Amino acid sequence: MDKKIIHPNLRDSKREYSGDTLKFLMHQSGGFCSHPFCDSPYLSLNAHHIIQHAKGGLTTIPNGLIFCANCHRLVH
Repeated sequence: MDKKIIHPNLRDSKREYSGDTLKFLMHQSGGFCSHPFCDSPYLSLNAHHIIQHAKGGLTTIPNGLIFCANCHRLVH
């Protein structure tokens, strides 16, 4: 059983990164994929929950990374 699961009542209702939070994550990544062996540029990037939203991960800056579509698929 996954020990990182957070009680459902503690989850936030917002699943997708947007607005200032997404802009900050993009800025923090330098406009490139956060995967250490990838340098895909800004236009093909997606926000990713480190702890999945479905498992109680919050849609917050500390729980977010920016990945290109290929690396995002790899981490799931």
